[in-house]
Amino acid sequence: MIDAHVVAWNGFEPGAANHGTPRSNCSRHRCGTGHRPGIAQAFGAEGSAVIVNDLRQETAEATAASIRQSGGRAIGVQADVGDRAQVAALFEAARAAFGPVTTLVNNAGYVPYEPAIGYPPDVWDRTIATNLTGVFNCTQAALTHMVERGGGFIVNIASVHSRSTLPGTWPMPRRRPAWSA
Repeated sequence: MIDAHVVAWNGFEPGAANHGTPRSNCSRHRCGTGHRPGIAQAFGAEGSAVIVNDLRQETAEATAASIRQSGGRAIGVQADVGDRAQVAALFEAARAAFGPVTTLVNNAGYVPYEPAIGYPPDVWDRTIATNLTGVFNCTQAALTHMVERGGGFIVNIASVHSRSTLPGTWPMPRRRPAWSA
């Protein structure tokens, strides 16, 4: 078993109002963000303690339960990565359950499907909060854990939308290159 704690998983799924719904989750003294539970499940399968984070507690817990059912260690924690206080609580929950986080996978995403003309400012703010500020918030929180443990790993996963885009998703190419360049 590898002695690491990962926070892994922040993702999106299209919402009913043509707005994406940001999600996140955490894993094995590793912490990460991504839009598919496979990242967290893979860490759990290799022996990591996984902190699964999502905006919806039931989604975070469902992924954590699937890891536990496969013999892994995991908890589900609800948090919005764009909110510093919620990220701090997320990482404290990770510490309380498994100790300091050693790996962070930033893979959060919020994908609104809105036309550029008349784009709602609140949707822009939500996009930036999840896709850019969320990376900063989670990385800063993880670094305090990693320094305590003497090191760690941070993986930033970009989107293909940073190179090309789908109609109606125009903010996507602007956000990922800001931290993946």
